[in-house]
Amino acid sequence: MQNHKNQGCKVGISFADAFRMPGRRIYLSRIIAAIMVLFPVLLKGELPQVPDNSLPGSTWIVLENFSNSPGWKLNRPKFSDQSGNLDYSGLTEGPYAGSGDYLSLLFRGNRATPAILEPPEPIRLSGYAQSLAVFVYGWDQPVRMTLILRDRNGKQVRSGTTSLKFHGWKRLEIQLPPTVKRQPDGPFQTWYMELLGLEIRPIYNDTIPVRLSVDDLLLLTAPAIQLPEPMQKKETL
Repeated sequence: MQNHKNQGCKVGISFADAFRMPGRRIYLSRIIAAIMVLFPVLLKGELPQVPDNSLPGSTWIVLENFSNSPGWKLNRPKFSDQSGNLDYSGLTEGPYAGSGDYLSLLFRGNRATPAILEPPEPIRLSGYAQSLAVFVYGWDQPVRMTLILRDRNGKQVRSGTTSLKFHGWKRLEIQLPPTVKRQPDGPFQTWYMELLGLEIRPIYNDTIPVRLSVDDLLLLTAPAIQLPEPMQKKETL
């Protein structure tokens, strides 16, 4: 009695051949479909985590991604040299894959001659605004960034001074002071404050060329205390 052994052989199958096979065509098409669905998610920047001590219902919302925002400007003091340049192309990659355009700025200044990066219109921070977050590309310079806010009554406030002495992209989270008035005088009005700009100020008296980039301005906010919706509708009738 003879024992017969089947001699196995390995056959190479190319991706194109495998795709032509009916059984594998469905399998591969499902993989490709899954990749196409996940691809935008992989490219999208992740929002920060909502802190545990945040108000109930808090969520992050995108205020500005700087991709199509030609109205931003760099405001300089009258007694400065008025230097300043804004650029949406950038020289380095963004803070994450697929982040798109971001805003870069360059100016010469010192402690007495800062620059204020201003939006086309004041940005309304609706609800009970708690924190702002923004990606900043720093060049390890002795520079600080300060929020310029306007409260519910129109009073201007400077707050949230943050050091920019680091190199590369970094997401900064800046708490908004609870003392800035958000609450309206009447029960049927909305809660809000406004962001007027970002002040960029060197900390020394020596004049230096200041440069940095910003991307993805976010707001952490929670629903404010308001009347129930049926009562609001009755008031508007």
